[in-house]
Amino acid sequence: MRIRLLLLAALLCVRAWAQPAPLSGFSDQGTFFLYLNEERVARIDFQWKADGTFQNKAVLSIAGQSTDFITAITPDAEGRWTRATAEDALGKRVFQRKGRDFTMSTPQRSGNGTTPENLVTFEEHSPALLSLALRRYNASRGGRQEFPILVLNSDNPGDPMTLERKETTERAVNGRSLKLTHWVYGMSDCEIEILAGEDGRVYLASGVPSFGYVPAKYARYVREGYEGLIPGAPYELRVERNIKIPMRDGVKLAADLYFPAGLSKAPVVLIRTPYQKEQELQASFYARRGYVSAVQDVRGRFASEGQWELAVNEPKDGYDTIEWLARQPWSTGKVGMIGGSYLGWVQWFAASLRPPHLTTIIPNVSPPDPFHNVPYDHGVLWLAPSLEAIDMIESKATADLSGVAIAKASGKNYDELLKVLPIIDADKAMLGRESATWRHWLAHPTADAYWAAVMFHEKLKDVRIPVFHESGWFDGDSIGSKLNYLKMASYGHTIQKLTMGPWGHTANAQRWSGGRDFGPEADIDLQNDYLRWFDYWLKGIDNGILKEPLVSLFVMGTNRWLRGPTYPLPQTRFEKLYLTSGGGLSFTPPGGTQAPDRYTYNPGDPTPISAFGESAPRPDILVYTTAPFEKPYTIAGPLSAVLSAATSARDTDWFVVLMDIAQDGKASALWSTSSGQLRARYRNSVAKTELLEPGRIYRYNIDLWHTGVTIAAGHRLRVEIASAAFPMFSRNLNTGGNNEIETRFISASQAIYHDARHPSYILLPRVE
Repeated sequence: MRIRLLLLAALLCVRAWAQPAPLSGFSDQGTFFLYLNEERVARIDFQWKADGTFQNKAVLSIAGQSTDFITAITPDAEGRWTRATAEDALGKRVFQRKGRDFTMSTPQRSGNGTTPENLVTFEEHSPALLSLALRRYNASRGGRQEFPILVLNSDNPGDPMTLERKETTERAVNGRSLKLTHWVYGMSDCEIEILAGEDGRVYLASGVPSFGYVPAKYARYVREGYEGLIPGAPYELRVERNIKIPMRDGVKLAADLYFPAGLSKAPVVLIRTPYQKEQELQASFYARRGYVSAVQDVRGRFASEGQWELAVNEPKDGYDTIEWLARQPWSTGKVGMIGGSYLGWVQWFAASLRPPHLTTIIPNVSPPDPFHNVPYDHGVLWLAPSLEAIDMIESKATADLSGVAIAKASGKNYDELLKVLPIIDADKAMLGRESATWRHWLAHPTADAYWAAVMFHEKLKDVRIPVFHESGWFDGDSIGSKLNYLKMASYGHTIQKLTMGPWGHTANAQRWSGGRDFGPEADIDLQNDYLRWFDYWLKGIDNGILKEPLVSLFVMGTNRWLRGPTYPLPQTRFEKLYLTSGGGLSFTPPGGTQAPDRYTYNPGDPTPISAFGESAPRPDILVYTTAPFEKPYTIAGPLSAVLSAATSARDTDWFVVLMDIAQDGKASALWSTSSGQLRARYRNSVAKTELLEPGRIYRYNIDLWHTGVTIAAGHRLRVEIASAAFPMFSRNLNTGGNNEIETRFISASQAIYHDARHPSYILLPRVE
């Protein structure tokens, strides 16, 4: 593969060939430490010789584990790199340069490229290398300057970076005065704040994307001896590990307790996890700010007793843990919970039983009921993601700091491995063994008694606690924040805070997603928002958080926040976008009769999820597109579709995808989760199956999750309809039988209607 680096054509016309920036003429050595908030998580020892030779060793240490990252650069006689390597547990990346050409070899790919003038090297575990760009900066020209960059720890190392010099100030550190210049080092997915000396040596670098474990916003590299540049926290820590908390059936679950030293009583922040309690740096953050933080391994995981089974034991175990914590002499009796994904799910499970001392929860990127996302999405089984999650949990890959186990679990060929029928045997194909969790799920494809304890939505009527919901438009569990919020609101629970931003499955805000920069407004300080929420509800601090709008929705494209008291926002007007003959979409209702559009769905050749958004879609995908918008059109809130459809089968699936089409005809990266699906037999209830009468027209209501985006003038909206999205979702065999254990399948003739009597449309949440 050819790597396209920036070529400075004008300079190349003058010089025989362009050269990278020299590393020579500068020397430095010493140690940096990486801090996440106030916790030291890595040590970096480096040596930079005057001839340009560079050596760096970073050791990340968390949860009793360590993993190494080693970087080396070898220069030529002029001090310009000829060989650079970056090595970690996942493998070694090697770059070699001869003249203006270089080659790259990584565990994932190999390629070659050309060297632009003043190319600077960067490696996220080597903060000293930031000095290279600082020394190339043209001070007389000033302003923001751009440099080509070689990122040694990336498989795509060619993005340019920008550098801007800011103010210079005097800082007192360890009793001596130091003159430091503030720099802003901008890359394609982050912005690094640097404090450097007059000679270009870096003393502090904040916001460096580090190791994949440390949120860049709260990460800081600081030179040894200059730790005073990092602000402190109010309290020191005292930690008690592996405290056994008894459950009602006698099983004991292990928790680590983090205490703020010097406080006799404090409210409690509880985090319950299946991913290993020792990895929760979040606990230290709250303990240093006056909370007792409890991090617990859920039943059957790591240090906790019992047998783990997804979700089943979490309601009662969560209740018992909360009430035990509230009774302790060091507790004020108020307990809050926080955490993302499964750690958000367990909060809802516990809250559904209404423990008396649970005061508030902050479920980040949390799924909803098990039949509206994971493991079943409106009756359709999440296939590849479910098996990948089971693999990571059962192999304890999430506890492997090096990332090797996670890479092994996520690097499998799902397209081939999951073609197996019956689908119940996909665990043997993927995991090499039978999984009890997988087989329990497939034995219960409806919301029966097995799932009753964890179907929490209908139990929220009397759960009168304030909730802070958070997710991103690109989050694979984003529908959870939407449905959980709306269910609480439907019961009149008014203190519901919701933040939806342009990020993925994370509890931290990001301005970059999918290679797109959504601007500085997107990069809000969610960590501080969570702290203020807890301070108000658990400590009674009147910090004004309830005087601010409860709902915040980020609008991609215009890159601004819309805020209001409720979700959907009060100014939302829902508009119908109708499917029409000839593959059109129109805001005008259809008139008279129109022939339906037809396609054939063959489970033996299921529609691949990768086919959606392609310029030449398969014949088993129907495509409908608007005319170009004459002016910007903003939507922000819940999306849904109504399909009038018929099939020759007793059961089938419907998939609907909504996307923005740019003027060049390509699907926009703004869209990720604005899609939905429905297994026809569950069209009225996930608890009861109702097979179809072949050929009969039914009305299907399909949840398309939600989004916030401005469709630019000249862009178009497109709807694509199919009956599979493999291997993300399991195939419907179209027989009306048991899709999980049967192997026989039939093709289905599908018809989508869009006439006056049988309209099909998308319901858009328009916001002026």
